[in-house]
Parts: sequence; C-alpha cells; structure tokens
Amino acid sequence: MYRRNLLIFLLIGYALSIQSQSIETLYDRWISPHIVEGLFNYESAHQDRDSILSIKGSIASANVTSYGQDEVKSFYINAYNALVIIKVLEAYPVRSVQDMTRFFTSTENIGGMPMTLDQLEKIWLAPDQDPRLHMVLVCGALSCPPLPPASIKAENINEQLDELTRNALNNPAILNIREDKVSLSQIFNWYTFDFGNEIEWINSFVPGKIPTGASTEYKDYNWALNDINNTASIIGSDQDIRYFTSYLYGPGQYELSMFNNYFTELRGENFRSNFFTSFLRYTHGYSKKVNFAVDIKWRSVSFGDSDRISMFDALSHGNEGQTVIDDREVSFRKFGVSAIIPRVKYQPINTRPNLSIQHSIAIPTNYGTDGGFLDWGSPSIYNDVFYDITVNSKSSIFLQASVWLENIGGALFRQSDGYYQFSTPLTFIYQYFPSRKTTLYALVNAAPQWGYSVSDGGSDVTVVNDAYQQLGLGIKQYITEETQLELLYTKFFTARANSSAATFNVGVRYFGW
Repeated sequence: MYRRNLLIFLLIGYALSIQSQSIETLYDRWISPHIVEGLFNYESAHQDRDSILSIKGSIASANVTSYGQDEVKSFYINAYNALVIIKVLEAYPVRSVQDMTRFFTSTENIGGMPMTLDQLEKIWLAPDQDPRLHMVLVCGALSCPPLPPASIKAENINEQLDELTRNALNNPAILNIREDKVSLSQIFNWYTFDFGNEIEWINSFVPGKIPTGASTEYKDYNWALNDINNTASIIGSDQDIRYFTSYLYGPGQYELSMFNNYFTELRGENFRSNFFTSFLRYTHGYSKKVNFAVDIKWRSVSFGDSDRISMFDALSHGNEGQTVIDDREVSFRKFGVSAIIPRVKYQPINTRPNLSIQHSIAIPTNYGTDGGFLDWGSPSIYNDVFYDITVNSKSSIFLQASVWLENIGGALFRQSDGYYQFSTPLTFIYQYFPSRKTTLYALVNAAPQWGYSVSDGGSDVTVVNDAYQQLGLGIKQYITEETQLELLYTKFFTARANSSAATFNVGVRYFGW
C-alpha cells in the first residue's frame, strides 16, 4: 500500500512539475531532439511519448492573459506545432493527419480557452496580418514548412520568424525553381490574399530568388505525414516517392491498376506454351486498417508445336481452340475473361503499418472444355502476407509469404476426378530509389508447388512436384504525378525437364488521393 501511494504521489508530482514549466522549455526538451531536417522522428519520440503528451497540460494551464503581445504570439505558435505532434503521437502509426477524424476541428484547451487548431491559426494568430506565420505553422504533412528546430521565443520573435521564413522558402516543398518555371506550395494559392503579390513577398525575404518574368504554378499538396521515417506512397512530395505494397490507403483513397504478365515456356525442342494474363484492379481505401479490391482477370493462352506457336503468339488473342492434324493436337488458342477476384487487405498490428495481410478468392467465369485449358474451372484461394522494411532513405526490402490453393473442386475432397494445386511462394525484392520518381528493383522468388491429379473417382491420387523459381529485374517510373509505369523481366526456372521459360511484365497504376 505504501509503495503504491508513493508511486501515485510521484506521478502526480511529476505531472504538476511538467504543467508548471513553460511551453518553450518543454518543446526544447522533449520535441526538439526528435526534429531532423524539418521532419519529426515519431518512432524515436515513442520513448518520450508520455512526456510529450503531458505537454498538453502545460498548454491548457498557461495564463495567457498575463502575457505580453509577443509572448502570446510565441505561445500560440509553439502550442500549435506541439499539439499537432501530440495529436499524431496519440494515434501513431498513421500515414496522414487527413486520416484522423476532425484533426483540425476538434476542441482543445489552449491557454484555458476551448478552441480548435483551425481557430487557433486563423483567428487567434491571424496570419492575414503576418503571412510569415504560414511558414512556421506546421500541419503535420510533408508539404508543410519545416518544423522549427527550437521553440519560438518572445524576446526575439521577429528575428526568428524572418529566419524561419527564409529557411522555408529555400525548402523545395515550399518553393522550387527549374529554369524559368517556379513551382509554389499550395499555401500561396490557398492564402493568396494574405501574401498580396506573392513574388514580391518571396523576394523580400530572399532577394532575387524568383527571376523576373518567370512563370508560376502551384504544386499538389502532399498530406503524407511529416515523418522522417515516412514510407507513404502519396504523390506530390519533393522527397523520394516510394510505393510500398504493404501500406493501406486511407478512407476515400483509391488505386486503379492494370498488370500484364506474359509467360512463355519452351519444353524440349518443339513444344511452346504461352499465357498472357492481365489483371485490371480497383482498390478502395475503406479505412487505414482495411482496404477492399476487385480484379477482372483476362487471359489469352496458346500452346502446341513450336513451328506453329511463336514466343509471343498469345498476344494475337486467337480463339480457334484445337487444331488437329493426323489425329494429333498441334496447337490450341483461347482467350477471354477467366475470373473475377474480390480481395480484402488489412493491417493486423496497429504498431506495424508496414505489415499487412491479403485474402483473395478467384471465381472462374470461363473454362476451356473443348480440349484446352484457359484457367482453373473451380474457385481458388490466395493468402498473402506483405512486409516492407526501410533500409535507408534510398533503399528498402519487400518480403511476401503466401499460401495458395487453386482449383478447389470435387477432386480436393476426393468426390470426383480432377486436378488441384497447392503452393507456398516466397518473394524477396530489394528496391533502390535513385530519384523521387524512379524505383529500380531486383526480385527473387521461390515457390514450392504440388499438383494433385485425382482419378478413379477419387481413389487414385498422383502428386506432381511442379515447383518454380524466378530471378528478375524491374523498374517503376512515375510518368505523371498520379501515374506510375512498371516494367519487369524474370527468368523462370521450373521443375519440368528441358524447360526454358521467362516472363515479361508491364504494369500501370493510377493513384487517386
């Protein structure tokens, strides 16, 4: 009992001591150490999370009525920036403040008065009277100005605001000049009346920054979290753009993609098989924890004698079925929509946004009963685990582990003759980011795979080892701020004798943020 009371007493005393300290002191002690080049290290801040969250008490208890004009202004600036960080830490991990309900419009206690962050910025700080505030108030996004490395002090507030404004204007997220084209932050567009003549205002802080006669445009605003460890895939940042398979989209965000895979194999000297498979996918962000997707799977197949079936024959989308000469099938061609694939993807661990699980079921729509195979004739289930690991600012590793069961029909339950397949693919991808729009990657894939051929009404089962491996090189390139093109080549190694195989892949993604 004594120890428990002592612990409670110490905790209360600690909380009161925090509240009695100024926001400037607490900002410099607990927040500044985690600011790196204008971004915040939310992961390292986790060790100081309780201390940082307790700053809310100091903000609430501050006696603003006793402050001078500059003290009030510095207090409100520090309170705004600190509360943004606090609100993110309370929900971390998150990808964007826009994913958090009423982030800027929920009521906070600031200096003993109830107000929202929006009200604090637009009414109490009033940047229309001092546009420099737009360069120091940080809303928690990558396109925001850099975080001040230390708290704003009342005694030299104007000098600090001038210096921070110049620093922000030299940050490419705020202002970027390429030859005679000037790209400005959306801040200048949203608050155009605050700045007046924006070119003159900018040049008043950095003389000659914008050349006479230069054309201007406003950049898309990147609402991805201003996290130094950020691995979000949102477009519009002047930092490296990185697409991570494991991450989920927020509410209302979506991705429209098409991925085309062309597999070709030569077995022996004269048998060629080709499979062209195209996945048209729509992915919708229901929440930061759950995404839904649906694929339309299109297939074109061709196989037979290599003197009749060329390497890229399946691209012709032939549909004549079997060709028989002298009672021997010499070629087969077929195409069509082969399956509809609903998918659900979710984040199982709140503290691991870079880990996700996806379940999919392929529902067949077209099956070649005329002596040739287009796709599985029964449903297939696919379970995938995705994990992304950031190595450094220029590289990452992607891991995928899967369990697939394909062609689930009567043969699986020994109720009829047929064939089904079980596999456990593993994929390793190393990604390198030479620029903000380019990703180069190397792929290694190994798939233990077993085929089960069931005959004699289910009494006879033959197991076929049909494992394969892949080695590949690929590139992803943003061709617009919303569209990414992907190219991939893999060398395919199968368990079949005298087999030479490869895949050629082309994908395109459109991101709707």
